Amino acid sequence: MKLFESSKQAPLFALFIILGIILGIVYDIFYVFRYKRRPVLMAVSDILFSGIFFVLTLHFIEKFNNGNMYWFIFLALILGFIAERITLGNFIKIFIDFFAKILYNLYRRLNISKYLKMLSK
Repeated sequence: MKLFESSKQAPLFALFIILGIILGIVYDIFYVFRYKRRPVLMAVSDILFSGIFFVLTLHFIEKFNNGNMYWFIFLALILGFIAERITLGNFIKIFIDFFAKILYNLYRRLNISKYLKMLSK
């Protein structure tokens, strides 16, 4: 480790905590696919999230740390992800559930499937 390199570690740690929070929000967005607990959708959403996690993490490591990986980067990612899941994640899940119920009730009241069948003829 070079002299004065440790002065870059605190901002880097904070940056990767923010990335962990962003990845937690992305995980919550994929909750839409996990809502009905269908195994195929869950598997696809897990694969997509893993790919996004991998690509974003490597991109941030390359861009902000010149490709050097340190153990505290992964600690910051985990801490940011856990912090988002405990705090903001609950609100996002409630928000998604609320709008899913509104859309479902709208679908049932308007009987959209009847109109779709008429359009397809």
